[in-house]
Amino acid sequence: MDATKSCCFDHAVASVVTDIPPDGVIVLIPNADLFLAVIVDRSLDDVALSGLAQQVQDNYNERPDPASDDLYWWHDGILEVIAVDGDDLVLPTELHLIMGGE
Repeated sequence: MDATKSCCFDHAVASVVTDIPPDGVIVLIPNADLFLAVIVDRSLDDVALSGLAQQVQDNYNERPDPASDDLYWWHDGILEVIAVDGDDLVLPTELHLIMGGE
């Protein structure tokens, strides 16, 4: 993600999610009129994240004014892209551990 997009997304997230939980939120901004933030905690699992990844792809591809087809993890003032490898999400180690991974 280039610095311009990062700055815009940082601002968008901070303006909508004013009380970021300690472990952060998963953020989707597939188009100009849809913003979704999901709290990160131990109840969040790989199935839920895969569903969110599918939702962001569908909305990005099917609705007007596409913005981003990525999932982001907003935590500690950082907006981090959750990488995709084929059909698999590649979670940052810290996020994986928060979600109960070993």
